[in-house]
Amino acid sequence: MAYDLNARVQPFLKEWLHLHDLAENRSRYPHDQPTFRRALFESCLRFSILPPEYNARLIYPTMLSQEVKIIHARSDNLPAMAKYLNRKLHGEVVPRVYTWSFHQLLWTLLAFFHLRKGPGW
Repeated sequence: MAYDLNARVQPFLKEWLHLHDLAENRSRYPHDQPTFRRALFESCLRFSILPPEYNARLIYPTMLSQEVKIIHARSDNLPAMAKYLNRKLHGEVVPRVYTWSFHQLLWTLLAFFHLRKGPGW
């Protein structure tokens, strides 16, 4: 997230923190995205969302058609992941689909079932 900390952004950040504090008091596992979106949509700020070709959120299967610049994922080796995601065919970056491997899917399912047994579910 990039922003200019100016007189319009500061009230937005304060409102986001306020909304997040309220959500934190109501939920054992609050997320920052819903409160961020509410504060942003109710603000006077202009914003833009980066397309998936630039900003790859790898928690979902995704279509990539250009070189990925920002990778949202957990990895032991992000440079290797970037090389894999931006691989070329005959010297060109071509459209491709990224999806989870069986190993990633298995670990995600196991983590989900483990978390469901915890307090607050």
